Amino acid sequence: MKLLKRLLFILLILFTITNVKALDNNEYIKELVINYEKIKLEKDKYDYTLNVDNNIEKVSVKVIPTEENYKVEIINVDKLQVGKNIVKVYITTPSQRIEYDINVKRKKKLSEDYLLKSLKIDNYNLNFLSLKNNYILKINKEKSLNIITDADKNKKITIEGNDNLKNGSIIKIKVIAENGSTNIYKIKIKKSSNLYIIPISILVLLIPLTVLLYLKKQKSKKNYSNPEIVKVYNVDEEII
Repeated sequence: MKLLKRLLFILLILFTITNVKALDNNEYIKELVINYEKIKLEKDKYDYTLNVDNNIEKVSVKVIPTEENYKVEIINVDKLQVGKNIVKVYITTPSQRIEYDINVKRKKKLSEDYLLKSLKIDNYNLNFLSLKNNYILKINKEKSLNIITDADKNKKITIEGNDNLKNGSIIKIKVIAENGSTNIYKIKIKKSSNLYIIPISILVLLIPLTVLLYLKKQKSKKNYSNPEIVKVYNVDEEII
């Protein structure tokens, strides 16, 4: 009787060790394919993650167990939601039922919006329109401008050329949407200049000088066309 108990005890230990070893090796799934993509299986791992694009709405799961007598049960989702979707796979062996969780993460739709809603410049009125890309701005002596755009986490906005501004400088505001689409707004700078003062000053001086020259010329013409009558006396003529 004691011998029989010992044998049963030994068999129980061997059965437990065998099952623990099988569990540790995770030897229940031979192949796991999701949406035609083979998933790399790892030892002692029972949960997997797969990222899919936003245009994927359904997921197909193919499971091949390591043994033909293992029963496979798949609980799938009808339609993928944006974010986390859990697909469950159950492998039933003659002695136990193993559960696998597959987290299918559907990405959100990437924004195509590359338009600015607002674009402001301190002390100046740009008359900004979202669909208008090119502008001309007259400024004073600033070397750079304080440019304010709408804050949007779905867009990347960069500003180029807003330093050491000169007449003819071009400031570029680049907008990149989530999906990579790009739009560029351009502001051409026109600076007010003091150079126009010089020609005006010269003109102011030339006007009276021109008038004087004209009057002098007119006077000369008058004298030439109407000379004074001078009487010439004969030497022999008696002067009264």
